[in-house]
Amino acid sequence: MSGMKRAAISLAVVLSASLLFTACGKKEKEPEQTNSIVEFEDDFSTPEPTQVPQVDPNESYAAQVQAELEDVEIPTTDITTKTGAVEVPALSQTMTAGDGNIQLKVPENWTDLKGQIDASGMLDGYVIQTGSMADAQFLTYTSEAKSDAENAPITSVDEYSGWLVQYVTSVSSPLQNATVLETSDIRLTQSTMDGKKTVLKGNYNGQDVVFFVYAVEGANSYHQFCAWAPEGRRNTAEATFDAVVNSFAAFS
Repeated sequence: MSGMKRAAISLAVVLSASLLFTACGKKEKEPEQTNSIVEFEDDFSTPEPTQVPQVDPNESYAAQVQAELEDVEIPTTDITTKTGAVEVPALSQTMTAGDGNIQLKVPENWTDLKGQIDASGMLDGYVIQTGSMADAQFLTYTSEAKSDAENAPITSVDEYSGWLVQYVTSVSSPLQNATVLETSDIRLTQSTMDGKKTVLKGNYNGQDVVFFVYAVEGANSYHQFCAWAPEGRRNTAEATFDAVVNSFAAFS
């Protein structure tokens, strides 16, 4: 299965084994946005959400993705909101993918969640699936080769990021009332790769969710990190997600 279609299917993520998202659709070209480069500054205030303009996603493509996901079961789980001061845990363990050429540093209490976030196998395209069930923090990673024929229309990380975010906010997404809270340019600390970070919020099954899309450009591939947590845990979760993504290293 080629890169874009695989990502559309595999970006079906489950929050605490209960919330299903089918994210990503065909990218429509959007007006350029001017954003200042940030280095994951410690500003965890929650800005006012802005409504995302309605887009016209490729309906046949989205319908195909939805058809492939329609048999996925969605169990329900209650989640307790956690409050308190922001604290980033030490990233004391390393997770790898492939032949060890992809590495992420994660907190000690994070575990390999392959087969646990989504037992249906829809997330198999994500080579790293990790997080903490106790903290309701989840993160997945995959990459797509720029040489993939279906990626040919994508000419920049801005377009790649926009393509990912568009489906999350489209009428075909199960995430209801999706709004973009903020978008920023980023440069990862470890790899010095550049990319885009988008923070969204929405509702699924009566639960308020905060969802993060990190799109990063390498020499030959686009890298995609998707992370999510209950909205009430945004500050702690975002600080941890930023630290984990900043630790990303690719050796090929």
